[in-house]
Amino acid sequence: MNDMIEVLRVQRHDFMNHLQVILGLLQLQKYDRAAQYIKEVAADMDRAGALARLGAPGVVSAVLLAEVAAGKQGVDIVKNIGTGLEKGLRHEMTVAEIIREMLALAARLSQAEPCSGGSIDFEITEKNGEYVFQAGFRVRKGADSLALVAGITFMEEAAAKVQGRIVTGVSADGITAITLSVPIN
Repeated sequence: MNDMIEVLRVQRHDFMNHLQVILGLLQLQKYDRAAQYIKEVAADMDRAGALARLGAPGVVSAVLLAEVAAGKQGVDIVKNIGTGLEKGLRHEMTVAEIIREMLALAARLSQAEPCSGGSIDFEITEKNGEYVFQAGFRVRKGADSLALVAGITFMEEAAAKVQGRIVTGVSADGITAITLSVPIN
């Protein structure tokens, strides 16, 4: 419960910051920039709304909590929700825990150096009768590769319990991807 209160506190803080930026732009009579900023914030809110409409409160909670924790490490989670989970997600809380671990591991490995910012692209899609959850990120130099192996091992064991699977890979341009696929109910 305290974790979710922290999520609300962070969201309120972000909202107040957005209002301050808009007010500042209006006071400086930068109306075009204010309008553009409002459009950007609205698009962000639309993406957040897609997460809220997933139909799986455990998964929503896991992503929101991971987002707050990553933010404290200077890492943003950029969400792309391509499907809802209304067809049914068996073992929702186990899947949510795997997602939370996936995002926490990605945040630890991509943790930004001071003032440099880091980013995790998190995507939810539906493909071939499965829900697919993928985190893509750049691993920072000097990251503990044993942390990746240990985290993946935990996630593989948990995924097997829900008839799912974990796949990892690195693209040609250096993006590490951790993918969880689970059958649709």
